[in-house]
Amino acid sequence: MVALAALLRPGNAGANTVADHVAVLDAPIAQLPGEIWAGHHGGDDSDEAGRPLVPSSSGPTRPGGPRGSLAACRARNVGFYV
Repeated sequence: MVALAALLRPGNAGANTVADHVAVLDAPIAQLPGEIWAGHHGGDDSDEAGRPLVPSSSGPTRPGGPRGSLAACRARNVGFYV
């Protein structure tokens, strides 16, 4: 497994913010070739998604992050396990 994105935050940043999780979700999607990332941007039609994407989350925060992160996955036609 390879880390495709990380986000350094200031020491006073709150834990598990939705905005941070969404930024880290969007960064690796943007790195994928066009035929793979098509259909995986916020609001894209699920019929446009040619391949399934299922990100992996680990680290000091609880797996998957806040509920808003899961909504962001759904909006991007990205699968997840909780």
